Amino acid sequence: MSDVSRLVAGTLEESKRPGPPPFYQILVADNLVEEIKSVGGVKDIQVYEIHATHVFEDIALFFRTMKQNPIYVDALKVLTEEEEQQFDRDAFKNICDFAGGEDEPLVLRGCANLVIVTKE
Repeated sequence: MSDVSRLVAGTLEESKRPGPPPFYQILVADNLVEEIKSVGGVKDIQVYEIHATHVFEDIALFFRTMKQNPIYVDALKVLTEEEEQQFDRDAFKNICDFAGGEDEPLVLRGCANLVIVTKE
């Protein structure tokens, strides 16, 4: 789970927190390899971890954009208008605190798997 997901999920009641999306299970390289093998017709599966740092200068813009992500859109559907307003306040504050303040850049580190596969 990403830093932002942890900061945001913590603002929701336990019963309203979405479970991890299905693709989270293939974030682990071994699970990804098994998923690819299950399709068949492949050999020589190579997985490389790619690390990146993203810097967002405008936290408010980041937050508005984040809420348009389909995962968040679906998760927030269960909230009343009042709950969503509370979510916005709490999640935005958590993200700002993580960044060191609303006027500070938000620095997020990420990791992804790059897969190279040879067809049989």
